[in-house]
Amino acid sequence: MATLRINGRFVREMLFRREMDQLTLSKKAGISEPTMIRLMRGEAFKSDTLGRLAEALECSPVDLLDVSEYPDPHMAAPAPVV
Repeated sequence: MATLRINGRFVREMLFRREMDQLTLSKKAGISEPTMIRLMRGEAFKSDTLGRLAEALECSPVDLLDVSEYPDPHMAAPAPVV
């Protein structure tokens, strides 16, 4: 089973667009700077942390998730071998 991680590339893009740094984001989200660093490293997080981060970045929590390890559910399933 894959571990959910924060999509660091998306967060960095949002920070760039908002002319914000990680320290400012952590303060706006009400999370500690060490927690912010752990999130960006792909470490585990709590759902309320995800929600605070999404609120601070004005995006959906789903946008913040790195789902690269999961298959795309919209892709067609392979044809059964007969």
